[in-house]
Amino acid sequence: MSEVVTERLVISDYIELCKPKVVLLMLLCVMVGVCLASPSGVPLDVLLFCTLGVGLVASSAAVINHLADSHIDAKMARTQNRPVATGRVGQREGLIFAAILGVAGMYSHWWTIWSSASFVWLDGGHECY
Repeated sequence: MSEVVTERLVISDYIELCKPKVVLLMLLCVMVGVCLASPSGVPLDVLLFCTLGVGLVASSAAVINHLADSHIDAKMARTQNRPVATGRVGQREGLIFAAILGVAGMYSHWWTIWSSASFVWLDGGHECY
């Protein structure tokens, strides 16, 4: 039973590092911005992968923020129970987690959105006119 509780704590610690409420608000802005930027509509796969990529990269940035501020977080009453400040997640583990999220987000963008934009550029941008 204690192993299940420990696994839940570890998973919830990593989720907390991602600042999901803040990231969800960012994603709402991303989706609205993408839809407003395209007068002819946005293909669902582009919207999905754009949102996924931004969410992963924003989560990576949130984890890095936790790592950078851990010494300050440990001193403040409001933030002293955060995963890195308490030592439940170490600096190394947090950095690896941030790197995985960041690389996954960039990969998501590269192979779905940027690669098609790169091909338009290589073609001389004729589709843009």
